[in-house]
Amino acid sequence: KNQPLQQQLTDEGKAAMAAAGDDILAAGISGIDSVGYDNTRVLYALRDSLGYDSVLVYSTNSNDALYRAVFSFVGQGNGDYIEGEFSSNGRTYTWVAPDTIDNVIIRNGSFAPIEALFTPRKRQMAVIGNDWKYRKDSYLKTEVALSNNDLNTFSSVDDNDNTGLAQRIESLHQYSADSTGKGWKLSHHLAWEHTDPDFAAIERFRAVEFERNWNIAALNLSGHQHIADAEVLLRHPQRGALSAGGEGFLLGENYRGGKAKMGIRYNDSRHKIDVQASALQTTGLLESSFIRHKSDISRQWKNFRIGFRDEREDNRQYVAGTDSLRAGSYGFYDWEVRLGTPDSSRTQFSVFYRDRIDLLPDSSALGQAARADHYGFETQITGKKQNKLRMTVSNRKLRAVNNELFNREPENTLLGRIEYSFRLSDGLISGNTFYEIGSGLEQRREFVYLQVPPGQGIYVWNDYNADGVKDLNEFEIAQFAYEADYIRVFLQSDDYIRTYTTQWTQSLVIDPYRKWKDKKGIRKALARFSDQFSFKVDRKTSREREEERFNPLVDDIADSVLISLNSSLRNVFFFNKTNPVFGSDFTWQANSTKALLANGFESRRDVYAQLGIRWSFMKDITFLVQARQGEKTAASDFLSGRNFDIVYLSIKPNLTWQPDYQQRYALKASYTDRMNESGSESSTVAELGAEATLNTSQKGSLQMQFSYLDIRYNGQENSSLGFEMLEGLSAGDNFTWTVSVQRNLSKNLQLSIQYNGRKPGDFRTIHSGGIQARAMF
Repeated sequence: KNQPLQQQLTDEGKAAMAAAGDDILAAGISGIDSVGYDNTRVLYALRDSLGYDSVLVYSTNSNDALYRAVFSFVGQGNGDYIEGEFSSNGRTYTWVAPDTIDNVIIRNGSFAPIEALFTPRKRQMAVIGNDWKYRKDSYLKTEVALSNNDLNTFSSVDDNDNTGLAQRIESLHQYSADSTGKGWKLSHHLAWEHTDPDFAAIERFRAVEFERNWNIAALNLSGHQHIADAEVLLRHPQRGALSAGGEGFLLGENYRGGKAKMGIRYNDSRHKIDVQASALQTTGLLESSFIRHKSDISRQWKNFRIGFRDEREDNRQYVAGTDSLRAGSYGFYDWEVRLGTPDSSRTQFSVFYRDRIDLLPDSSALGQAARADHYGFETQITGKKQNKLRMTVSNRKLRAVNNELFNREPENTLLGRIEYSFRLSDGLISGNTFYEIGSGLEQRREFVYLQVPPGQGIYVWNDYNADGVKDLNEFEIAQFAYEADYIRVFLQSDDYIRTYTTQWTQSLVIDPYRKWKDKKGIRKALARFSDQFSFKVDRKTSREREEERFNPLVDDIADSVLISLNSSLRNVFFFNKTNPVFGSDFTWQANSTKALLANGFESRRDVYAQLGIRWSFMKDITFLVQARQGEKTAASDFLSGRNFDIVYLSIKPNLTWQPDYQQRYALKASYTDRMNESGSESSTVAELGAEATLNTSQKGSLQMQFSYLDIRYNGQENSSLGFEMLEGLSAGDNFTWTVSVQRNLSKNLQLSIQYNGRKPGDFRTIHSGGIQARAMF
């Protein structure tokens, strides 16, 4: 208890917890702490406002932002602060002035600068049980559990309720109609369970929907709990089962619940029947009736199957002593009829119609509030040689029956999915298609940047304006992985936008080598070529026009109704892909992203064409060259300095010498020219470097790299655009180097040491290193 994980434990905090006992909310201290200025935290200044002193005001000024504050939710009207905007370090809180009416102060906030302490807890449980199988199919089980639940080990107050006891007895007796045990069997099951008010199990031992099943989810009840269960079951291994029984639940002196239940299951080669039903009646603090059933019935003929499914719930909860319904009452009836082919058919097809009626409380009765019709068809065709087609198309209409109970505009939603995979001519052509349309809600996302150990993040912070404040537009994707020390964490919000979704994934591979590698003539020449195409798009739009809702190719990022987009298109054309001497490839790729954030939109796009040539003109020497031309754009309607359009051209030759599998040496060079079309900035980056890799069998490896970069840039370096144009370096002469050593100390122990350095322009040299030990069990 003296070693907390996520809070600093002071003598003041220990004293507060010792006096609080089991009242966790009382274990709190002032959340205001003078910590001095720190640009990694959300800090506040203490100021006077409207006659009130010591008001916390969010600040990034190093002269007065000296206080850290922890806010706790205390309920509306009990605090003086509300949630404010997000900074890069986290959420801020804003003071709202209270009102004074007749000399009574009325607070208008719901948060207070109070730090709730997490008390140390102790949970223990001991269980003893017995299982007596007195016949082949009959048993008696007993179990007793003792728990010790101390909610605050710093305090001896309220310790009289720490210990609790629970018991359970269960029996099953079964009779067989014949000696083989393969025919009908009759069994009866009895169970009784008791838990006293102070019993606290370490893990949940009841059904997930236990509270809903007994209508106690909204009740704060305590006392002894008694549950009794009795059931009679008639079962056949192949035919099915018939069951009937009842349950009773007593909770203290304030709740009584009785439930009757029954079930029917029947199966043969043509018929399937599954019906489950129950009826609950409760008295005491909650007077309610809860009736529900679920059924699945179908019959199969030679070439088709017809089925019916339905589900009904009628949950009426009454205000004590009246026939008025409480707000938690509800009801619905959902049924579906389906006609289709048997599941074993090679070509499967089915059509369905589904209808759902929702009921909500209307004074002393449940009235129809909304209705939804859902109809469509499903098909699956399995062909030869791994060819398969799946298709689902449906339409759902939602409308209000009573606008006073369900005030919402009618909705007509088309849902569809197509999946098609094929393989033709012994793999000469193969591909896969996935297309889906639908609708839903898109959440506006808020995010903060959290600092992590260097090399374990994605982003890096560049203080462009040198004010020591981490603004959102100062975080960039790290150009050097070893210095990435921030991650972006998205936070939940309750702001949603209705969207229409389209997803399309398409892949196509043309590989003549698979079919014609041993042929002659024109087919042998064609076997040298191959092509790989892939396209994936996931777009969400708020526009309801169907010609655009269902078209995945509409990807105008600047379109204000385009809510989010993730798109990737890539095509690679190969020549002599498997030839060890000479080969080439041509790549065309386009990536686009757009995200809806709390403050607006953020988008990026990168389109390029690339030509690659590989030539092993000597046995151990390979020449590689890549030439790329492309355009990279970024746009944000809430972050400054993040709007640019860069056209670039680069060429990267590489000469590799590999005398054996233990050694590899390379000389590399590159030249990149960039121009910002939305401004006048331009840059050139010329690089010359060398690499060496040495491997020792079973012992380890050594990797070394050195590069010299000559960079010319005519714009502002200390900016988001400058970071992109300069590749994270500086104008002038730049040097980078890396040394990495990996050593196997034993069969199960591996040691890795890595050192990175760079000398950017006129700035001081930057060194970064790390060591890692890995044990393999």
